[in-house]
Amino acid sequence: MITLLESHLKEMTETIFVHEGTLDKFLGDGIMAFWGAPEPQEKQADMAIAAALEMLERVETANDERKRPACPSCRCA
Repeated sequence: MITLLESHLKEMTETIFVHEGTLDKFLGDGIMAFWGAPEPQEKQADMAIAAALEMLERVETANDERKRPACPSCRCA
């Protein structure tokens, strides 16, 4: 479970940084981030929404990857 959580938080943090957000803190399995500080950003709301949409895509991709069997002959999926 820790490996899964670390992977998830890493992916989400990368997304925040790509969209010029500021990471405030981790809250268990959540993240607090914000835009527009410490320096003002003209399109901070747009960047935050773009980050949120990309996060949703990354979660969906990660979920799909975990559903795949570990090997072609595995029938446990």
